[in-house]
Amino acid sequence: MLACPKGDDALALHVGRKPANLGDRCRLECGGTVVRFIVFWKNTPTDVNAFERHYREVHIPLAWKLAGLRRYTLSRNASVVRGEEPHYRIAELDWDDMRSLRRAFESPEGRAVAEDVAKLAELSPDPRSEIYELEDV
Repeated sequence: MLACPKGDDALALHVGRKPANLGDRCRLECGGTVVRFIVFWKNTPTDVNAFERHYREVHIPLAWKLAGLRRYTLSRNASVVRGEEPHYRIAELDWDDMRSLRRAFESPEGRAVAEDVAKLAELSPDPRSEIYELEDV
């Protein structure tokens, strides 16, 4: 059952908008936080099929074992608006707060995901990542 810290009237507004994920919408609009971990795979893999197979069959299932992970999105069909070339892939993973994210990364599951990134980086070198809080404006 979804509860909104601002009460039932605020919850009714969230429901009325039909957001994809009511919990995320409520956290953003009602003063809660969502923390995002984003990974940029800049380089096209040396073996695209091997990278995609490993990413989807091994890496994503490993990541879904991370405690507190709320959402995992993966880019497709990227095109450049400004700059030189689009990233090959962009992954975005969301947690409720920084403490939850850090706890997940420090766990055995988090270490397994990090070790797997090293394997993927053999096919697509130099992945970049950032962590930030989302602010609804």
